[in-house]
Amino acid sequence: MKIITWNVKGLGNQKKNTSIKATFRKYCLDILLIQETKKEIVDRHLLRFAWGISNCKWTSILSIGAASGLLIAWKPDLYNLVSREHGTYSLSVKLKGIQDGQFWWNTCIYGLPFNLRKPDFWIE
Repeated sequence: MKIITWNVKGLGNQKKNTSIKATFRKYCLDILLIQETKKEIVDRHLLRFAWGISNCKWTSILSIGAASGLLIAWKPDLYNLVSREHGTYSLSVKLKGIQDGQFWWNTCIYGLPFNLRKPDFWIE
């Protein structure tokens, strides 16, 4: 399993997206956990643009204005989605390996930097 978790601080910049895609391709990643997408819409086009492959499955929590946004993506020829859980600050998926039948929980979190919301983040 090749996996990366990365706070990309936004998927909207062409230069940044090119760098992200190069990193993803260099390591031939199977699963992506992305924090701070800063995207209100996540679709197949964005995933193809950011990851460089067209055949992937994903789930996401959309951004709140220009902050946050979580994304987990995986190669469907390697993993099947068993379940998904989410909160305000977290996104988790349980994946099952197609070849070995192993189950894997993958969790992506993002805490907004506002002091008033930190207690809610820690409770979740």
